Amino acid sequence: MEGEVRAGLKGFQWLQRMVIGLFVAMLLAAIFVPIYTDEIGWRLQERAAYDGVDKLFTQLCGPDTLAQPPFWMMPARYYSAAFNSLFDSPIYVRISGILYALVWTAMVLVLVGRSARDARERTALATLAIGFLSIGTLPWLLVMSRPEQPIMLAWTVALLMVLSGAKVSAEMTTGRAWRRSLAILALALLAMSYHVKGVATAPLFLVCLLLVAKGRKAIVPRLVSGGILVASGVWAGQYWVHRFLCPGDTAARESFQASAGASIVAANDVSQILPLLAKAFGNISLFLYPGTVAPRALPMGNWLPLDQISRDDSFTVFLVIVALWTIAMIATVWCLLRAVRRAWRERRFDDRSLLAGALLAMFLGWSAIGFTGVYEATFTVPMLTLGVVLALSTHDGGPVFAKGLGWGAAGVGLAGLASIVLVLAIYGAPLVASARAGGYVPGQHLSITPFGYEAVRRDTLAAARKCGIIDPTASHGLLVDDLSYFPLMHSRLPDHRGGLLPPVIVTRDPIDYLRANKSDGIVSWCAALPPAMQARAKREGKMCCLAPSDF
Repeated sequence: MEGEVRAGLKGFQWLQRMVIGLFVAMLLAAIFVPIYTDEIGWRLQERAAYDGVDKLFTQLCGPDTLAQPPFWMMPARYYSAAFNSLFDSPIYVRISGILYALVWTAMVLVLVGRSARDARERTALATLAIGFLSIGTLPWLLVMSRPEQPIMLAWTVALLMVLSGAKVSAEMTTGRAWRRSLAILALALLAMSYHVKGVATAPLFLVCLLLVAKGRKAIVPRLVSGGILVASGVWAGQYWVHRFLCPGDTAARESFQASAGASIVAANDVSQILPLLAKAFGNISLFLYPGTVAPRALPMGNWLPLDQISRDDSFTVFLVIVALWTIAMIATVWCLLRAVRRAWRERRFDDRSLLAGALLAMFLGWSAIGFTGVYEATFTVPMLTLGVVLALSTHDGGPVFAKGLGWGAAGVGLAGLASIVLVLAIYGAPLVASARAGGYVPGQHLSITPFGYEAVRRDTLAAARKCGIIDPTASHGLLVDDLSYFPLMHSRLPDHRGGLLPPVIVTRDPIDYLRANKSDGIVSWCAALPPAMQARAKREGKMCCLAPSDF
């Protein structure tokens, strides 16, 4: 009997290695995934280290557009500026995203190791976690170089800190309590520095702060750190929200307020807020974000090639994803309910159950906001995955549940393996083909290839010189795109084409805006400009430039 158990464990470990190995290979294969415009665009929105202020794609929103971030956000701005200056090419955008995803994967495996009670459970939970993360296009979404990455890294480190202290003595020295509490505070401030989504994770950091240091000597450190965290969260929330209220442009404001969360923030009285709260409650969904990772015939913004899978096949994949998560959530709820009953009996909560509850609450809470971009899965599905893993690790169902967990994990692991093979079969060939030339990917007007950029850089600078833009640092208000940003990023307050020119809808004439802003010109991929601008532009290769006299 013991030999059979060992053989079963060994076979399970081989499955785990296969799942992890193919998942890592999928992350590395993302080097061929085109860089979506948001991966460049958000760099324009956090330029305080260059310009002294953060901004949006343009200054159309009016007085709220330019905003000086709180002083504690500046380390993140300096880091971003230093990294982008040292690695000023699209290929490094993708490489950095892959590296961060690999680091986070290692953290997940460490977290599983600290949560599981024995080797068999550790293998099952690791297979389950990586299996879910392998499904659909999620591995490639995880490498997107967007604010979700540093936020995810920050809260995962906080979870690891809590779990690392769970097995030590409840009482600790005052110094250690201060160090651990301040570390959680620093991680929370880091997350809130990058995006409003970081503010949404503040409750999770508060839970981590409650658990990371225990005993009488930890009361003051936790209270002080918690007070600073709450105050900083309010400060950060006001900073981020005010930037997006957009009083100067009706079209942009309406687009922002299409989500329930933004509408609530912009509401003026209770009569407006109550219907919006009802709408937000109705938005809550378990399957909104896990379902977005299914391969689609028409991916959002064409971030992947079009028409590579039929709608019927895409819906079939979606149904499989829904079925897997439904089973996982049934088991998760069962474990959490038993954890609550156990806590009532023992007069203490298991740290893992509290962390799981916080993660799942954040996941459901963000679904109420109503944002539906495919990259929202990068923010939410990792929360759901680790929430499920932590909840299942608290089970007390004995050998029967443990056996069921093993079989369930094996099923999810095999589904993850099959999904990786399927996604590579669907997208592999067109992605490799699109990487053969630099510039925008044909048929994907919001994506650029990571490769062949030096020729694009050369043409960008040559086109700029034809418009009198010799020294980018002496230029102001240049209108750039994803290709021209890096050579011209040291200019003053550049604007992004994606916030001004079609297909985006704005209420102000683009040329009038550029003149009023005293822009020193437009430098962009020629085909991305409206025909009238192309006709007046100076060209170098496939790059175009318009001087103010050409407006």
